Amino acid sequence: MLELINAERARAGLNPVILGDNIAAQLHADAALENCFSSHWGVDGLKPYMRYSLAAGYQSNGENGSGLDYCIKASDRYQSLSSIRQEIRETMAGWMSSSGHRSNILDPSHRKVSIGLAWDRYNAELYQHFEGDYVEYDRLPTIANGSLSLSGTAKNGVRFGEPGDLGVDIYYDPPPHELTGGQVARTYCYDSGRQVASLREPLTGGYY
Repeated sequence: MLELINAERARAGLNPVILGDNIAAQLHADAALENCFSSHWGVDGLKPYMRYSLAAGYQSNGENGSGLDYCIKASDRYQSLSSIRQEIRETMAGWMSSSGHRSNILDPSHRKVSIGLAWDRYNAELYQHFEGDYVEYDRLPTIANGSLSLSGTAKNGVRFGEPGDLGVDIYYDPPPHELTGGQVARTYCYDSGRQVASLREPLTGGYY
């Protein structure tokens, strides 16, 4: 899959991504196959960025996923999968024909991708979890006594300090709760919650 991703990026004139080591994609693929669902959400109510963060990720990130909302059994009389390699090729072709998935694969800001693959004789769950590499924390974001604190250094071309530069946006998501299979089947997309604050350098020189 990594070769197919980078072939598409090369055709678009983009730098390749390297294979990441965040286990969120594989854990989600395993859970999807075990629980017969396919979604960005898990039956535990977690969204992709939540799984990624709980697996020690802390960069910008985004997920592509593919699978079925039910498990095919031998008694259903379906033809078995030809090979996982063929499933990967067909899934990549489908993703490249979908604007949202395609933009994830061809996002120039992505630098790594972690891959999750889980399959049996009839079913396959495939996930890609892309991430950036633009912040190195010496203190990860932490909330203590009602105060948010973090400390780190921007890298790989990201700048802070000028009025037009990036800052820190803070979002809130309600605590996750378990979902039924039917609820998960109706979750087609996800977001990062509701933006509640932004941190910027003090503005000067006519900015407000």
